[in-house]
Amino acid sequence: VRDVRAPLACAAPEGDCCPALAALDSRERFSPADSTDLAAKETLELTFDVPAGGAVGLALGARQTLLPTFLLYQTFAYMGREAGAWLARLERSDLTLAGGGPSRLIGGIEVQVQEASGRWITAGSIREHGPLATDVHLIALPTLPAGQQVIRLHLTRGAWRIDHAALAELGPPVQPRRLRPAAVYQKGTFDAEALALLLDSTRTLTTMPGDTYTLEYRLDEGFDGYDLFLESRGYYLEWIRQEWLAEEDPQRLARMLFAPQQMLRELAPAFKAVEPNMEDAFWRSRYAR
Repeated sequence: VRDVRAPLACAAPEGDCCPALAALDSRERFSPADSTDLAAKETLELTFDVPAGGAVGLALGARQTLLPTFLLYQTFAYMGREAGAWLARLERSDLTLAGGGPSRLIGGIEVQVQEASGRWITAGSIREHGPLATDVHLIALPTLPAGQQVIRLHLTRGAWRIDHAALAELGPPVQPRRLRPAAVYQKGTFDAEALALLLDSTRTLTTMPGDTYTLEYRLDEGFDGYDLFLESRGYYLEWIRQEWLAEEDPQRLARMLFAPQQMLRELAPAFKAVEPNMEDAFWRSRYAR
């Protein structure tokens, strides 16, 4: 992309949010969840100066809040000792969840533009999962008239922390050059087995809580003018904490999976009670060996 433009104006329910969205600087715009319905939506209106001619896209840097995490682990708690069996059924797609389950109701960030008729349409959406890292996504937009235009973001209240929003002109495709790790170290010692596992797409490097690996890449001359991205693929094994078992409740689990709209209203007071301190507690609860 090229000609990246910050928004001229940003209208949110709380007022102007331009300072939070102007740059990718960890200054995030977020809102509290609704007190009666965790699926309640809100709309942000971003005004951009659209250039004449070429195709444009909206770049968004965002991460989830801890609302989806709260719902995920509350569901595990309701599963209790049967969590393994329930998760296996969900992975086999033996169950049809009402409305796609609570995660579908929370949804992503819909990017909307206005047609000449005045009707708002969704140009694309972001459905990144997880509260850890801010990821930058690009949503290609339909052809927009030059000049000041409004782009809407439609999302669930309290579910997203948006760090950056920008309009960018789309340039020609660029083919990335992929570099494989040259060396892997654990505790400062070269780990040949870990390197072999990471270089083999049919195998996995299994890490345990507290493990730290350092990956070394070798760049050719001239790479100081390139942007670098890390591409990775993997998964993690979920666990059930002992204290969750006290909340095992098949009836509430059934409502969570098959009547999620009801449960998102029912759980709103419980989430609102912990929401103010969740982010701070989450980042202080890191695992250490």
